[in-house]
Amino acid sequence: MRGRLTLEKVNISINEVATYADANAHLVACPKKKLSEDTWEKALELRDIAATEAVKGKHFFLEADIKGPGLKLDHTGKAILTVLRHLGRVHETRIGHHRVFILSKQC
Repeated sequence: MRGRLTLEKVNISINEVATYADANAHLVACPKKKLSEDTWEKALELRDIAATEAVKGKHFFLEADIKGPGLKLDHTGKAILTVLRHLGRVHETRIGHHRVFILSKQC
């Protein structure tokens, strides 16, 4: 990891990715009564993605979810996602018009 990447940036990004995946899992599992109208539309979209064979039963987040201070879609953020994909921490797939990152299980 040379250049703009440091171990601290990668670790911060891993924590943010886990937060995104937990938020998506919460939205998928939450009943309609507890969600507002705009949140319900996002939850329906996430449920459709979660029902596909590639994602079923796994934690995931969308490329559109990436907006935190530790992981952005700039050059550094894309390099961090490339490192995580190379190390086997995340897998990338396309479902519809969404780019979905699936978290791998830890051994």
